[in-house]
Amino acid sequence: MLSAQHRFGVRAGINYSRFSGELEINESYSFASGFHFGFNYTYQFTPVIGLRAELLYLQKGTKRDFEDDNAFNVVIPISTPRFVEEGKVDFFINYSHTYFSIPITAMIQVTPKLELFGGVSVDMMFGPAGAGTMYFESIDRPDQIRYEIQYDHNYKKDQAGGLPNALFSNPQFTSLIINGEAEDIVRIRGAYFDNTAAELQQLGKKFNFWNSSVILGFNVFVNRGFYIGLRGELGLTDVTNDRMDFSLKELDGENNLIPRADRDITQNLSLSFGFRF
Repeated sequence: MLSAQHRFGVRAGINYSRFSGELEINESYSFASGFHFGFNYTYQFTPVIGLRAELLYLQKGTKRDFEDDNAFNVVIPISTPRFVEEGKVDFFINYSHTYFSIPITAMIQVTPKLELFGGVSVDMMFGPAGAGTMYFESIDRPDQIRYEIQYDHNYKKDQAGGLPNALFSNPQFTSLIINGEAEDIVRIRGAYFDNTAAELQQLGKKFNFWNSSVILGFNVFVNRGFYIGLRGELGLTDVTNDRMDFSLKELDGENNLIPRADRDITQNLSLSFGFRF
């Protein structure tokens, strides 16, 4: 029989998360939903004070929007050199990242029905992904250069200049008229389609593997075992790789990307249903 000092449990529920950090004009982050489930162990020093460790699988992410009437776009035709065009950009992407998370929290049983807790977590991002669209319309040539592309991103597995894994054998194209000639561009693109192999080797992947957060929350017990919990998490570390963080709006005088190195942290709110033994 287990000692009263040792308690085990399970919990699962939903997450609402977003990135928070420095933004460009007309750029925004909003909340995205996900889920979590996992196991926990609590060592109780007294009947009301304890220390809890958990192992969780969870999804966190954000929705990112950018809309501007005078931004740059790098047009990448199949058979001619890439070039820069200015125009209207309407960009949206939904980041959905999966983690193994190890939260460590101290808890206090305020009443038989209410438990408060706080602590930190260490998160390992093993499934960073994104999906979205970008619409572009040239200022100078709106009748010729106007198109929509789709993003299907796996930030861990995608290769430089590559397509989504499912489209390697069947790429999809959109046709434009450039300088009076018909040109094709790739319509569905992987995470590092715009990068060369040398750039990707130098800069690294877009998102950082290690993340950490501070945690604060409470559990309300329906009976001795079953509870409903709410917790908030605020990121302590930058989710994005600074070397892959560039302006969406402007290029420098030589048409090179402008690094921003913004500090993007995760805000997360979780609703859980759990049981302790």
